[in-house]
Amino acid sequence: ENTILVVMYQSKDFQGVGDHPDWVGAVYDGKIRIPANLMHYRAIYRPILFHELTHAFVHQMTRAKVPQWLNEGIAQVIDGSRSGLPQPTGPVPSLKALTESFTKYSDRTTVERLYWYSQKMVETLLSNAQDDRFVKLRNVFVDLQKSSVDDALARHFCKKQGDLLYNFVERK
Repeated sequence: ENTILVVMYQSKDFQGVGDHPDWVGAVYDGKIRIPANLMHYRAIYRPILFHELTHAFVHQMTRAKVPQWLNEGIAQVIDGSRSGLPQPTGPVPSLKALTESFTKYSDRTTVERLYWYSQKMVETLLSNAQDDRFVKLRNVFVDLQKSSVDDALARHFCKKQGDLLYNFVERK
């Protein structure tokens, strides 16, 4: 039950796996699915594998619905591939857009904005905790089995989802 399967596809076959837009580089859907040609480029495959493994670990810890911003945000913090990118132009996404699946968007600009805000929300969450921040985050994931996202975040970080997003909303 603790086995994580990795399925490698020829590039042409990967695009036919599941229903995802062409910007998706790999997928975790209970199995890590990745195009084999990425394995030729260490700088590309390492972050992708770390990213998808993080999704697998989150799934194993919680077995509950995790908001997309939290799932993608922690995966990006762990994979480290998008750290230091400037804030994207355009409006701050809604919490609803950040909570739902990003794969419903085909526009890369929108998706990059959702990923950026997701990572920044998780980084903000982690920066508000001390040495035990990853323990607290693990506890949030575990609590999601029986609590709402806001209740779990408030219990372990004294924050709610809206508090994390509010950091980026222009104040008038």
